[in-house]
Amino acid sequence: MITEESIVIDASPEGVFDVLADLEASVAWSSQLEECRLLEEGPLKVGSTYYQKIKVFGRIVQYEYRIKVFDRETLSIVTECEDEVMPVDVHYNVMEDKGKTVVHMKSEGETGTVFKTIASPILKMLTAKSMRLFLSELKTHVETPIQLKD
Repeated sequence: MITEESIVIDASPEGVFDVLADLEASVAWSSQLEECRLLEEGPLKVGSTYYQKIKVFGRIVQYEYRIKVFDRETLSIVTECEDEVMPVDVHYNVMEDKGKTVVHMKSEGETGTVFKTIASPILKMLTAKSMRLFLSELKTHVETPIQLKD
């Protein structure tokens, strides 16, 4: 299952990438995140692991992720979550397009057989909604950084 969303943000591509790369600070502006913590010291890089506590369907769930791609030159980050129910890779690409900064987010994952048959269309819709909210909150934070969640 592949889900993709994009948004235009009024800021430099490098500035937007820096906000995305500051995982632990994302808790301050993303209403879906309860906690995010790097599991190693040092800067974010390929192989870094982190965990997030995320609001999903009204519940708090915890996932562990690994950075598969972290490239400041191409402004790309790819994370991997090897969850038993639905392993997923999430791609974040920041680019300039006709003088505007575009953030493209893509989620790639496969559910188990029974879950796939029954819930895949609903899961795809909910994933897209979650991605749109994340990108909207990213845009708001970058364009007006004083707006933090309580």
